[in-house]
Amino acid sequence: MSKISLFFVVSIFAFVNFSLLAQRGQSNYSTKNKKAIEYFEGSENYMIRRQYDQAIDLLQQSIKKDDDFIEAYLRLGQCYQATSKPDLALQTFQKSLELDPNNNYPIIRLQLAELYFNDNNYNKAKEYYEEFIYSKPNQRLLGLAQQRLENSNYAIKFFKTNKDTSNVKKVKLPEPLNQFQLQYFPALSADEKQIFFTGRKGFYNYHDEDLYVSVRDDQGNWSVPESISENINSEKNEGTCTVSGDGRTIIYTYCHEREGFGSCDLYISYKEGANWTKPENLGGRINSSAWESQPSLSADGRILYFVSDRKPSFGGKDIYVSYKNSKGEWSLAETLGEPVNTKGDDSGPFIHANGRTLFYSTNGLKGFGKQDLFYSNLKDDGKWTDPKNLGWPINDSQDQPSIYITPDGKRGYFSSERRLNTYYEGYLYMYDFSRDLFDMEAARHLTGIVSDKYEETPLKATVSLIDLEKDSIVQQVESDRFTGRYLIVVPEGKKYGLFTKADEYLYKSESINLIDDEINTFNKDIELVPIKSGEYYKLGNVYFDFDDFKLKPQSIPELNNIISLLEENPDINILIEGHTDNKGQPAYNQQLSEKRAKSVYDYLIANGISSSRLKYEGYGDTRPAVPNDSEENRAENRRIVVKIL
Repeated sequence: MSKISLFFVVSIFAFVNFSLLAQRGQSNYSTKNKKAIEYFEGSENYMIRRQYDQAIDLLQQSIKKDDDFIEAYLRLGQCYQATSKPDLALQTFQKSLELDPNNNYPIIRLQLAELYFNDNNYNKAKEYYEEFIYSKPNQRLLGLAQQRLENSNYAIKFFKTNKDTSNVKKVKLPEPLNQFQLQYFPALSADEKQIFFTGRKGFYNYHDEDLYVSVRDDQGNWSVPESISENINSEKNEGTCTVSGDGRTIIYTYCHEREGFGSCDLYISYKEGANWTKPENLGGRINSSAWESQPSLSADGRILYFVSDRKPSFGGKDIYVSYKNSKGEWSLAETLGEPVNTKGDDSGPFIHANGRTLFYSTNGLKGFGKQDLFYSNLKDDGKWTDPKNLGWPINDSQDQPSIYITPDGKRGYFSSERRLNTYYEGYLYMYDFSRDLFDMEAARHLTGIVSDKYEETPLKATVSLIDLEKDSIVQQVESDRFTGRYLIVVPEGKKYGLFTKADEYLYKSESINLIDDEINTFNKDIELVPIKSGEYYKLGNVYFDFDDFKLKPQSIPELNNIISLLEENPDINILIEGHTDNKGQPAYNQQLSEKRAKSVYDYLIANGISSSRLKYEGYGDTRPAVPNDSEENRAENRRIVVKIL
């Protein structure tokens, strides 16, 4: 049973106990047996203290004294429901219903409806919700019943039109994962090699919760979960975390810190080599005097989504977003607004690796249960599409707090909790499904090591993925200064430029084609050369139409990088070289290569670079980089190269 379901049951307890107290004052019990009444009234204090076993014992004795005692059956059913014994609860409520032909206790219908609803029996739940609503009950419970009825109708309609759900498989994650009493809110690196989660070793809320990490090897085996870091975990509770795609930036929830802004704040830590830095509070642009939690980082760590209950709000909890600028500063958090945020509670955001699809949980939209998972896509105009329900069986009658969807869109990681008497247990699971289950762009990850070409030492560099059509940054990450390792996520369906920059080194550009490329993951080590006379680098993203020398618009990001290089290094001059393959006449090739080099030269001058710092030459097919013996090699030879003078 979910925590919200427990609250609902407790609410019903309060309502029923109030009703029974009123009846008791009027000597209006359904029994006159004094001993039965004595046992029944004795059970109330145990129920209030949630000592359900003792309450059950007294209620069973009460029923033995009078097996027509409706109130005793009703309370006994509630005890069974609260202790996760739905079969016994159903039998007991059915018995109390038989004893109440005049519907003096409409709450029985609500209890039965709730049991059937929790069992995903939406048709039976609908029947009893309607009967309860017809009895014109207390307004607060009426609102809850109406919401459940809407959900039941939604589910019934879904199953009439969507019968085959066999393509979604639920799998409990294997050992040595799931070794704690409670583990929840999993977050993974983009390559699915690391899983981070919150774990609690004990049964109850006073047991310490810490952040753990497990690593998967090349054979698919997970390591024994370990505390993420002594710098992060403490004697207090650390919870709900998110990690960047490369697994090297973590943001998590930490509560009750005297120097914090509110009851729960968000903190950030970075992994350098094998160690995590001392966490820092994200500050007042993100945290407030209210509650902040459930963070979700974009794959490159530049955009943060999170949940807050600050006021004003659209409903209860809302989803907010903040952006990190080039100086590493976060913008003032702002609400996502409609249609993502609703009049209900919106929580558990997860921004997919494509940077444009947001998954989240809400009870403010029609669905299968109390808190369903939805997703929305960010359009080019900056607005979000209307949320779509993830459907059955990902959603059911219970709460679905969050989900992590892999970059390729084929798997989803999540946690599931259930209540056992007075405590909870929760485990980590995975869904396998077809990649077309959601209307979203899939993505792949690119990883490798950035190093000095000659010294072979790792470098800290900025690796940027550029949408050449829009001249905009899609992802931007930094390689680890100790290992040189980087990981960047590349959404499918476009051609991109990959630009790598490091201080005192020539930048390097690569072309990535995910329109025609069908591989899922790929590695690309990047070697940079120092800025010095005689060094060459190829412009990987300068484009011309066939047999033409006019620069195509997709060349702009590359050309602007040359301008930045020259502006940042005023002491260097460059030679722009044009080269072709061996197709066509040598004289024609030489002229075409020279005209293409001059096009680059002209663009640089038009954008403020002095002609005294520039030269250009065309070499035609006289200096091939590789033999002209294949179409792939000929494409490599059709190039623009820059030489440092």
